[in-house]
Amino acid sequence: MHKAIFCLRLLILGICLLPGVGVAATYYWVGPPGGTFATATNWTTTAASACGATANLTAPGAGDVAEFAADCPNSAAMAGAVNVAGINIAAGYSGVITQNAGVTLTVGASGYTQAGGTFTGGNAAIAMNGAFALSGGTFTSTSATLTTVSHWTVS
Repeated sequence: MHKAIFCLRLLILGICLLPGVGVAATYYWVGPPGGTFATATNWTTTAASACGATANLTAPGAGDVAEFAADCPNSAAMAGAVNVAGINIAAGYSGVITQNAGVTLTVGASGYTQAGGTFTGGNAAIAMNGAFALSGGTFTSTSATLTTVSHWTVS
């Protein structure tokens, strides 16, 4: 019995140490008005108190959550394909996030949560692979296909 528990713990530890496995990092938007989603310096991994705060060397990727908070209400443009674990648009965020023409958006298992701001879809596919929760702000879908694999909550 003890050997089985030890092996299970060892397996869990090994999985946690694999590259790309673990808890998603949260990236906070600190970009200028109309800044592009893929620009590394438009993001920080520490909650910012204002736009233009100390930025990172990378933009959020497939294992990360993109956070748009009230502290930096500047608008953002998805000018190239976006693939993130999740998107969170917080209450108090007043900017517009735009999916530019021809740009696909993939949101992973961490889901899409919107409590403020505006999301304006473009003309390319959006794939929601996690929950979708809309409690505030304005969400305008893509004119192409919006695919979901989980539940929707609109309140």
